[in-house]
Amino acid sequence: MFIADTSFFCKYTDVLDKIIERKEKIIISSLTIDELSKIKNKKNLDISYNAEKALINIEKNIQYKKYLKIDNELKNKNNNDSYIDKLIIKYKNKNCQLLSCDLANIIKAKTYEIETINPESIFPSNIYTGTTKYQINSESIDKLYIEKKINCNIDLIQNTYVVLENFEENKSALCRYKNNLLYLLEANTAFGIKPKNKEQKFCLDAIFAKDIDVVTIEGTSGSGKTLISLASALEEVLEKENYSKILIIRPMVAIQQNIGFLPGDKNEKLDSWYSAIWDQIPILFDTKNKNVNFIEELKNNPKIELEAVTFLRGRSLNKYFIIIDEAQNIPPSSIKTILTRVGAETKVVLTGDSSQIDLYNYTQETNGLTILINKFKGLDNYAHIRLAKAQRSKVCEQAVELL
Repeated sequence: MFIADTSFFCKYTDVLDKIIERKEKIIISSLTIDELSKIKNKKNLDISYNAEKALINIEKNIQYKKYLKIDNELKNKNNNDSYIDKLIIKYKNKNCQLLSCDLANIIKAKTYEIETINPESIFPSNIYTGTTKYQINSESIDKLYIEKKINCNIDLIQNTYVVLENFEENKSALCRYKNNLLYLLEANTAFGIKPKNKEQKFCLDAIFAKDIDVVTIEGTSGSGKTLISLASALEEVLEKENYSKILIIRPMVAIQQNIGFLPGDKNEKLDSWYSAIWDQIPILFDTKNKNVNFIEELKNNPKIELEAVTFLRGRSLNKYFIIIDEAQNIPPSSIKTILTRVGAETKVVLTGDSSQIDLYNYTQETNGLTILINKFKGLDNYAHIRLAKAQRSKVCEQAVELL
C-alpha cells in the first residue's frame, strides 16, 4: 500500500495509472487535493500544468475505490503542515510505503521507519524503440525485394521498423510496417550524408515518408540524431524544395549554472544556444565539397529560422520543416504549444536523449519528449526511432558507456 504526497503528484503525474493497473492500493489526503488545486492556479506554467494533469488523473481513477482512497479525516485547518505525519501514523501498521519527492517528508517517514521508494524503480517504463526483428522464410524476403511490399500477419504498432532475417540462407531486409503490410525501405541519403547503421536508415525513411508528419529520434550523445535531422531538412528545403522553410527550435536550458543575460538582439542571443546546430555544418558541407565559409551564408539564409518557444504563440507554421532539438529539456506544455502551431504540409522532427535531463523538476519519465512518444505511439502519421550507438568518436562512445 502506498501513501502519496503533493510533491509526488507534481512530478509523476501518470504513475497513478500504473499503480491501479497493478491493483496496488494508494491513499491520498484530501489536503493533497487542496494543495494541487492551489498549485495549478500559480503563474509557474510547468508545475501548474503538472498539478492540473495530476488532478485530472486522480479524477479519472476515483471510480476505482478498491485501490484509490481519498482520506478526508485528517483535514485540520489549524494544523495543515503536519498532515503527512498524521497520514503516516494512521497507516503505519498497514505496511505502507511513502511516495514523495519532498526531502522533509522523506525524513519524517524514515523517523517512523516507513519505507520511501523511487517510483521509477518500481514502475520502470518499457523503452519504446520503434524497431523490432523477425525471423522469416527465404521466399518471403525474395518476394519483398521483387514486389516492394508483402502482407504481414504480425500485430505491430503502426510505422514500426522491422528487420527481417533468415539465418539459413543469410538473407535480410529492412522494412516499415503499416496497415498489415511490410514496405521495403529504399536507400536514402540526405545532403550527401549516408546512414552509418540501420537505425539511421530508419530515420531517413521516416523523415522522407510523405505519410508521416511527426518523427521522434531518441539516442545517446553522438548517435547522429541532430546531424541526420539537419541534413534531411537541408535536403528537403534547399535541394528538393518540398518545404518552404526550416525552423529550428532548441530549449534555453543551461547544463549547470545559468550564465545570465546575453548581449545583442534576439538572433544574436539565440546564436549562442544554437552552437550545437552550427557544429554540424562543416560535416555537411565537406560532403558537398563546399567551402566552410558557406556557414555564414547558411546562417543568413531566409529559408532557415531559429526560434525560441517563447515567440511561437499565435503563429501558424504551414509547409515548414521543423526540428525540435534536445526535446527532452522541453516541458510537455511547451511541446503542446509547438505542435499546436503546426499547419498543413509541415514535417516535425524531435530529437533528444531522455537520459540527459537538465530541466529542473523533470525526469526520464515526465519530460516532454517521453510524454509525446508515449501519447503518439500507434498514430498512423507518427514514427519513432531509437539510436543506440554513438558514432561521433571513440571517446564519445566510451563516455556514454562508462560514465
